[in-house]
Amino acid sequence: MSPASTDDALRTIAGVVGDLAFLTPLGVGPLLAAGEQELAVHVAFRGSASGTLVVALAPGLARALVDNLAPPEPGCTPTAEDLADAAKELANVLAGNLLATLHGAQAEFQLGSPELVPPADLPATATFAIGLILAEGGMMAGILPA
Repeated sequence: MSPASTDDALRTIAGVVGDLAFLTPLGVGPLLAAGEQELAVHVAFRGSASGTLVVALAPGLARALVDNLAPPEPGCTPTAEDLADAAKELANVLAGNLLATLHGAQAEFQLGSPELVPPADLPATATFAIGLILAEGGMMAGILPA
């Protein structure tokens, strides 16, 4: 990993959620326990480093993502698939941006397809972990070694 700081990673994550999803980052927050997660997504990566990016969303945040990325027709409620697709899109974009921040712009990675996974506590083996408080809810991102 490059000597990127937690502040650099926080700026990257806040930038992605703000610019892509039009969400409002407020600051660092706690990591979400399994019972505090509505959706969790894994994105495997390999290349300059290998592992899995974990993104977990607190209840209600996936709905805010859908409302901002692909609003449903008036009177329609987003489906579980809509919520999952929005979470996967966020995780995919976050993976590309965060890995460049953590490993340097010259690092090259191949990303796997984002996969919805059951919510789980982030293992102690995570090489990076950060919680983020947003006006719309909480989220966390972590990197698990291969």
